[in-house]
Amino acid sequence: MQGTSLPTLNVSVAVANSKCITVTATATQITCTLDIAPAAGSWNVKVTDVNGLIPIASGVAKISVALTVSSVSPNNNLNQLGGDELVFTGTGFDTIKDNTQVVFSD
Repeated sequence: MQGTSLPTLNVSVAVANSKCITVTATATQITCTLDIAPAAGSWNVKVTDVNGLIPIASGVAKISVALTVSSVSPNNNLNQLGGDELVFTGTGFDTIKDNTQVVFSD
């Protein structure tokens, strides 16, 4: 993140469900490392310091995170009446199970 007059002390940064574990801040740039990959979606970066949430300029683009399902298993011999447990593998899944929904269309 780049800007002007950015906070430099006690800075916290978050994107979606991810928080930065290391933050380096100067008056013009904040760099950080996320603790986990953020969930899929379009997110604003949230920067806070001891005074609270730092406003983000209106022209700053949101960070887009894609949801990618690379495999589903098992993928054959499924029970038509249901009851099979499926495992979805990929990236962009939310770590909060209640925020996740799987929908099948027939």
